[in-house]
Amino acid sequence: MADSAMLASVKAALGVSGNNFDTTLSGYIDTVTAYMSRAGVSAALIADSAFIVSRGVNDIWNNDGAAKFSPLFVDMVSQLVLSS
Repeated sequence: MADSAMLASVKAALGVSGNNFDTTLSGYIDTVTAYMSRAGVSAALIADSAFIVSRGVNDIWNNDGAAKFSPLFVDMVSQLVLSS
């Protein structure tokens, strides 16, 4: 389950208030961070990349839960992989 700091950052970036969607957003955050980790991004860099995580969560959120990431998100993750 996503840590509270990352959840708060993602909610702020998406303009989500309250806690009605916390479980859904936490699942999306876990999906995005797992994708980033498997791509080769270090855990420390993922923790410092809330904006990029937010972009990935936004991609899933706006695709009815399908893990279809935008080219922008994929490019940002690729850059993080190169810098890891």
